[in-house]
Amino acid sequence: MVKVRNPLLVHGVIKSAVDELGGAEAVADILTAYERKAQWVRAATNPDLEGRYRARPLYEEIRALTRAGARAFAEDLARLCGMQLVPIEAGGASNADLMSGAASLMSEAGEAVATVASSLSDGVISEHERNAMRVQLMEAMAAAQKLMDRL
Repeated sequence: MVKVRNPLLVHGVIKSAVDELGGAEAVADILTAYERKAQWVRAATNPDLEGRYRARPLYEEIRALTRAGARAFAEDLARLCGMQLVPIEAGGASNADLMSGAASLMSEAGEAVATVASSLSDGVISEHERNAMRVQLMEAMAAAQKLMDRL
């Protein structure tokens, strides 16, 4: 009978990371620089060894495994914080960067519209008002260009 690890407990998270990297031996190879025997890897992936070895990876080892491609540790920490990981597309801006850019554009555009509306309220556009509109419209265009550059 195969014992199954709970994916939400420490051993389950380690097992998921080990599986992502191709097994215990692959993980042991990644961790050779850390001068510790990787028995904790085998203990985490084999419930029958749990009594003999405790799964206590060092933070540096977790970082090394994450750099090697294991997302399980980061996903677990995000879940503990009530969050989730969102991948950043290669070569592109993150959703947060794009939303920030869109918010900046809307803010600048709103200021430009308010300036134009204020300038038109008396039916006459003064040179000072015309310059203020130009400034606000240029700022809105700059925010739009910055957003375009992020895409």
